[in-house]
Amino acid sequence: MKIFNKEKNKDSKEDTQTEAENSEAQNSGSSAEEINEARENPEEASASSEAEKSPEVRCQEEKQILMDKYYRLAADFDNFRKRTARQMEENRKAVLEQVLLDFLEVTDNFDRALKSAKTAEDMSSIVGGIEQLSRQFFLNPRKIRA
Repeated sequence: MKIFNKEKNKDSKEDTQTEAENSEAQNSGSSAEEINEARENPEEASASSEAEKSPEVRCQEEKQILMDKYYRLAADFDNFRKRTARQMEENRKAVLEQVLLDFLEVTDNFDRALKSAKTAEDMSSIVGGIEQLSRQFFLNPRKIRA
């Protein structure tokens, strides 16, 4: 009965793999040293594989990268355009709201002036009230804001 040692078994598997790679390398024309170097330095192996790529493949990869950048830039611009339009609409609504509030104050005061004009006996107080309404309507200090 044969007892297997796990460490020896692993070593033998590695030896078998190395031998198979060496025989493949000899058949393909590359050396076993190049394969071992590729294992040790994967960055250099990828660089050499890029150098081995045909110009068409490199152009296709570069095209994909540039197209991806283009699509991202187009999406960013579209988001910018939508955000700007949304902000302009919000600003327009805020200004319109403020103008309407200013007119509401004037119309409220105008209603008060009409009620007091019906009961007032002194014409100078009515004229003074209308002058105040005119100033409020045309020269509203709240319209000039910092």
